[in-house]
Amino acid sequence: MAQLTQSSTSHTFSLNEQATKKIDGFFKTVSPSPNNTSYSELRQKRLSDLEESGKTLCAIGEKARLQFWEILMETYTDRFFLFGTEATQHYLTSFSKYLQEEYGVPKSSSHADTKVVKMLVSGGNSGVLTKPIENLNSYLRLFSKAPENWYKRLLDGIEDLSKYTVDDLSSYFKAIKKADESWHLVLLDDIHEIARNSTMELSKIKNPKSQEIDSVIGKSVTNLVNGYVSSGAKTDNTNVAHSEDDSSDSSAGA
Repeated sequence: MAQLTQSSTSHTFSLNEQATKKIDGFFKTVSPSPNNTSYSELRQKRLSDLEESGKTLCAIGEKARLQFWEILMETYTDRFFLFGTEATQHYLTSFSKYLQEEYGVPKSSSHADTKVVKMLVSGGNSGVLTKPIENLNSYLRLFSKAPENWYKRLLDGIEDLSKYTVDDLSSYFKAIKKADESWHLVLLDDIHEIARNSTMELSKIKNPKSQEIDSVIGKSVTNLVNGYVSSGAKTDNTNVAHSEDDSSDSSAGA
């Protein structure tokens, strides 16, 4: 996704403001009754309704995080409409700031929530939020730290991937990221092979330390890549699509 700059945001806001004035005028012209609802009022009601539901869920905490993310997805998807006023336009370049100011979400958590929401929107798989997967919140947070061109593959395969613990998947992802980028998606498809080979090797080591675990998994990935090359397998040349995190969102790190 292209990054939103301050100038592009100002331009977008200017267009939104002009459109709002024209539509408000149209409402009054067509039906100049006391009960008439303007475009601006519709926008405010929509945002207020979302925030009312969101604040209730946010207050519940982690147990309602999936439902909270669902509300945030709606807000993020409609952000150019909902944040079309002078008072809210700065949220177009910092969704995490919106979470901090409107929901009281701590800074670090707001960046993590923003990453998850953007992943779910760009991955086009909102249905994943209703999957009966234990610790689903943790899996989605882990996935959101992956390169953006992994998102769809991870979300589509979440039921299969949830057979592994979040910590194990994190180790597999870490090793895959160190391989040449052109093999990333191919390796994701073979993650069961990575798990099987590394588990077999680790079973030979008594109480393996963290560095040993990383080394064994890394060798498993390297061996797979070498096997791909010698067999003439094709790489996946999909470029990593950089997220549109603004400076404050992206500064949160992975």
